[in-house]
Amino acid sequence: MSAPVDSENNPPPPAGSPVIPVKALKLIERNLSDDDPPVHLTIQSGNAVLMRTESAVIYSRLVEGRFPRYQDVFPTNVEVKIPLEVGTLRKAVEQASIVTSEESRGVDFQFGSGLLRLISQSADVGSSHVELPIAYDGKTVEITFDPRYLIDALKTLDDSTAITAELIDAKNAAVFKTDDHYTYVVMPLTRERG
Repeated sequence: MSAPVDSENNPPPPAGSPVIPVKALKLIERNLSDDDPPVHLTIQSGNAVLMRTESAVIYSRLVEGRFPRYQDVFPTNVEVKIPLEVGTLRKAVEQASIVTSEESRGVDFQFGSGLLRLISQSADVGSSHVELPIAYDGKTVEITFDPRYLIDALKTLDDSTAITAELIDAKNAAVFKTDDHYTYVVMPLTRERG
């Protein structure tokens, strides 16, 4: 996600891309509200983050190490763009994922003309077949996802939000984008097809 910021005192930009630990991000998130005045965020000496709101001050060490540029994971040329609604997609993915297990985590997504089919099966539990009408009229794209990762992305958004799936094929990353610059990449699972 990207958002505009105002810089105070023209500080030098932090070296590299600071990585804030997940626990600290969750604590920061719990202390934010849409009604709050601006949040003050400082990267200190490249090894810590300090965030101040009206009601809290949060300090955390940054994750150490060298990380690849996350932007390089996003595909530059997509073949298919499919408009979807977050709530209906999330519910369909949750329904299809009910029968997944540790051994068979994947849900097959078949994006076809006017219809998205979600198919999953597990030897222990059974099978699931969910259909969702979509506004798409193009080539069929089949891709397998671990539904947990997609649900994680969708549950952070309002159900009425429009989201666009940008797909290439079953071997390349899929990107899900909203109009307000929320971008989420999901790597497909490889599956033996018989």
